[in-house]
Amino acid sequence: MHNGHRKQAARDWVKKGQKGRPQTGGVRENMKSLQARYLDRLAELYPTIAAASTEIINLESILNLPKGTEHFLTDIHGEYEAFSHVLKNGSGSVKRKIDDVFGNTLSRQDKQSLATLIYYPAEKMSRILQTEKNPDDWYKITLYRLIAVCRRAASKYTRSKIRKALPKEFAYVLEELLTERGDLQDKESYYDAIVQTIVRVGRAKAFIIALSELIQRLTVDHLHIVGDIYDRGPGPHIIMDKMMTYHSIDVQWGNHDVLWMGAAAGQMGCIANAIRICARYGNLDILEDGYGINLLPLATFAMNTYGDDPCTCFQLKGSDSYSASEREMNQKMHKAISIIQFKAEGQIIKRHPEFGLEKRNLLHHIDFERGVLELSHVHDPRVIRIAAVFAVILSFIPKMADVIGSMPSAIIGGVSFMLYGMISAIGVRNVVENHVDLTKSRNLVIAAVILVCGLGFSSGLTFTVFGTSITLTGLAIAALAGIILNAILPGNDYEFGKDLKGDINRGVTLKPNPEEIK
Repeated sequence: MHNGHRKQAARDWVKKGQKGRPQTGGVRENMKSLQARYLDRLAELYPTIAAASTEIINLESILNLPKGTEHFLTDIHGEYEAFSHVLKNGSGSVKRKIDDVFGNTLSRQDKQSLATLIYYPAEKMSRILQTEKNPDDWYKITLYRLIAVCRRAASKYTRSKIRKALPKEFAYVLEELLTERGDLQDKESYYDAIVQTIVRVGRAKAFIIALSELIQRLTVDHLHIVGDIYDRGPGPHIIMDKMMTYHSIDVQWGNHDVLWMGAAAGQMGCIANAIRICARYGNLDILEDGYGINLLPLATFAMNTYGDDPCTCFQLKGSDSYSASEREMNQKMHKAISIIQFKAEGQIIKRHPEFGLEKRNLLHHIDFERGVLELSHVHDPRVIRIAAVFAVILSFIPKMADVIGSMPSAIIGGVSFMLYGMISAIGVRNVVENHVDLTKSRNLVIAAVILVCGLGFSSGLTFTVFGTSITLTGLAIAALAGIILNAILPGNDYEFGKDLKGDINRGVTLKPNPEEIK
């Protein structure tokens, strides 16, 4: 049939199929156009009845084959070695095929050895041949076993698909061996001759490697990657190279993958975040070796900015294989890129208030004079005083005491341990920051009394007021003693209310906003 006649026949078929269908004019015309284009394309692919029939027969027969193994992998996170191993063993599919083929005819040790050979043929052979006394016999036995496993792995596919998967170097020989039929006795010597010749001409090693890789290829028909190729691991770029050459694959990108895509597109926040994650896990080599990015400017900036800072809050995660100097440098770079990321993200948040991410913009809350992070925007110490008054009032309510008493002693002990330690540390810091002169007898007496009261009254002091028993802890006694002595002893070298900046440094200010300081 002429091509023009075929197209006209297709259009006539469309017209015939559309009769009696209640459709609007526009929809009907669009459907007719799409169907006509579809049939025209089919006519180009299969120009004769014989070609169309052959394809129909082929597709119908494929539907009756067992479904190939589909392999799902998720959260790879740059771990190339683990990724490669899972691909090689098909998450246990290779072992299952060995069990199907040999059943109880092989020991568990022999099955494990054969599976390892399929995963890592070159490495496994080099170890075996070091101790094998008769390598030719081992080659023959191994080749027959691998052929049997490969034939099992190929049983789900058409001969055409298998032919496309064969390595070019051994394509003809492998096709002959894989299509061997056990019921044909006349060809038994033919197949034996092929195996013996492979060994005799010295191609057994290469053939075993090719056969093992073919088994890996046939074990997994299709690979699904479900999110997060990138993140903390050292080899995401190698994983991507492997995926580019994989025979059948689809990818659903994860949040970490999108982050790296944003970095590749030049988004500053994404760039800083990607570098920070690499620095956090000590994998900056990814950027230098994998992508050729020069990190010397970042290292120089980090050393100039944080040269005297140990950056202990930016400890690395993962491997401890770094020297002390490498670890110190990486921590400084980690801190530097973290601050850069916070600044970049802060600018993005200001430009896009619709994101609703103001809570993550924190750098402008830092009070560098007092060395604290201001989150509440409240500078007035009266708020603290009011909170203290409420705490005192609640202490006289028995039910509140019962609520606190119901908490496990371990929790209360842990909280008290940290609380009292923090109070002591802050007190020492205030003494240092305010340059308290302990050579003066007045200051020395006050400090001594506070220490003795805090440590000496371990059981506290209990007394009764209007029938109510009140207990002062050692900490409370020490605080009261310090306040009273500071008020009554002569020679006080500081008076509150005269130096606003000094009041702020001591946590007491008569003005609600320290920004009023000029």
